[in-house]
Amino acid sequence: MPALQLNIQQLPQIPDFKLPEPYCHDIWQVTTWDYYKSAPDTQQDYWNRCGHTENPVIDFTTCLNPSIKEEIKYFLYTCVEINKIALINFSTYESRLRHLIALVNESYLDISSVNEIEETAFINYLLENNIIRNVYEKSGTRINKDMEKVDTLKKNRTILLLGHLKKVVTEYYEQATPEFEKDFWNYRNIPFLDKEKLSNQRNLDFTDIKQNYMRGQLKIFCYNQLLNKTASAVNNTLGFIKKFTCWLEKEHPKAIYFEEINRNILEDFFCWLRTESGFSTSYISHCILNLKNFFEIGVLLEFDHFPKIGLIVSSDYRTKKPIDPEFYSDAEMKNIFDALQKMPNVYAKLVLCFIVLALRAEDLLTLTPNDIEMKGNIPTLRIYQGKTRNPLNLCIPQGIYDLLQDQIAISQENYGKDTKYIFARSKNKHITYSAVVVAINKCFYELGVTGDDGNILRFKSHKFRKTKATKLISQGFGAQKAADALGHSGLRSLSSYANVNNETLISSMEPYLKKVDILVNNIGKIQDISKEEMKDALPLCNGWCCRPSSMGICDHANYCLSCSMFKPDIRHLNYYSLQLEEINATLKVAEISDNKRLIRKLQKDKAQLEKIIERVEELWQKET
Repeated sequence: MPALQLNIQQLPQIPDFKLPEPYCHDIWQVTTWDYYKSAPDTQQDYWNRCGHTENPVIDFTTCLNPSIKEEIKYFLYTCVEINKIALINFSTYESRLRHLIALVNESYLDISSVNEIEETAFINYLLENNIIRNVYEKSGTRINKDMEKVDTLKKNRTILLLGHLKKVVTEYYEQATPEFEKDFWNYRNIPFLDKEKLSNQRNLDFTDIKQNYMRGQLKIFCYNQLLNKTASAVNNTLGFIKKFTCWLEKEHPKAIYFEEINRNILEDFFCWLRTESGFSTSYISHCILNLKNFFEIGVLLEFDHFPKIGLIVSSDYRTKKPIDPEFYSDAEMKNIFDALQKMPNVYAKLVLCFIVLALRAEDLLTLTPNDIEMKGNIPTLRIYQGKTRNPLNLCIPQGIYDLLQDQIAISQENYGKDTKYIFARSKNKHITYSAVVVAINKCFYELGVTGDDGNILRFKSHKFRKTKATKLISQGFGAQKAADALGHSGLRSLSSYANVNNETLISSMEPYLKKVDILVNNIGKIQDISKEEMKDALPLCNGWCCRPSSMGICDHANYCLSCSMFKPDIRHLNYYSLQLEEINATLKVAEISDNKRLIRKLQKDKAQLEKIIERVEELWQKET
């Protein structure tokens, strides 16, 4: 990774955007452009109603700050030529920018960029001049996590426009700067990320971190995390850490380096999280845990001016308690099916795909028309899992194949034949998961879809994966087939999905109950036997390794039980018995799951342990 600059890059005093005709002038005759003439009549009428009837031009000479004037011209140029927004939106932007120009003429004649205008100053100007009534305005209703209908509040769009303007001009100034030296990383400019899975991912924004040196180290941290984790996971981690840096800036503004952080400061932060932040217990635990992870990795990366000792302990956060797998019951599934025919077409299709295919939300929403094909007479779906990054081919029912083909036709009719995604919201973008959740929860609320507890059912796409895993295993298909159906590379992840009935659970617990008996019955029965130190033997946790040092380092870690150079020890007889019961327990689960490969390995280990126990017991009897 290139060396990161830890200082703020200075913006040029007089920007030179070199705009083409007709955007290079200070007065724009918009009504003469093909852009205006090709717009629908309704949009041209809107343009005229926004104050352009008598003076159908945009006059930038009214902006008395030459630098900001050029930035605003460049911003509107990108709206037309790069983003190709509708005339009605262009007119709205231009109208709202008049208020910003008025603020600049009044208070900011000597600044070199809009990046120097604080949002709070713009908000105060808008409120004091009665341009807006409230910072936040109602934009509709939504269903919250408690399945209650509440108002949706969004920041006033005139305020948001300032942030949009800053982003566009900053990207221009930084276009020659390496991506990793910027304060805003666009995932699409990072070469080693999978661009196909980034259409719905938020980019990494470091602008909120005001401490220059800390910001630089967080960039290095995030770069290393992106090499091994998904973009969304890194973004979540950065969000948690930014909560700390923003608090630190307010409470300890003189702090420059992370090495200035001590336990007292952290305890103050934890206290703020728990008493004043308003965050949930789960969010607070994740915040502290991610901060702990950052401190530990910073030590491994050998950061300068960084704490060298652990500052956060496990008691500072709550570990996740194991919970029973959550899945939809048969009655709940029936209620969902009954509601499908009354839901909007596209969302009904999505719910049906979640039920039948049990895909992760990201994998379903990013499906493209090329991902569906017929292999012989069998419809096949090809996905590239965003979480595991593994390719997966799934055989799908003919009904789902027809459903997806129908959605492809609808998307292409709406956005063109070269529309990228099956579930599209524009030519190159797919429906976002947040939009899916909001829409389906609203449908469940309005249609009265209830759960077993009588309350309105909440839509959770991942519950359909758990439901399918539970069904497959309970119907006798075996754990491996369930794992294959869900796209798991192994059986380990399946343990968090599949439920078992009481009879299976009791049967699987028998070896563990025996393990407890061994612990109780053998207390005090095996004395610590003094042994003469074995020459050239390496002590292990469960015996001795007699491998000669001349043979070099052993390449077979954990193969000791089946190794001829492993020598058991009577002092570990209790341990061998417990280990045997562990194997018996795991073997029981493997037999239930019909995992033949694991069964063969466990049976081999079991036979070796039984021989070791028999041999040690004989030695014990001789010595007693």
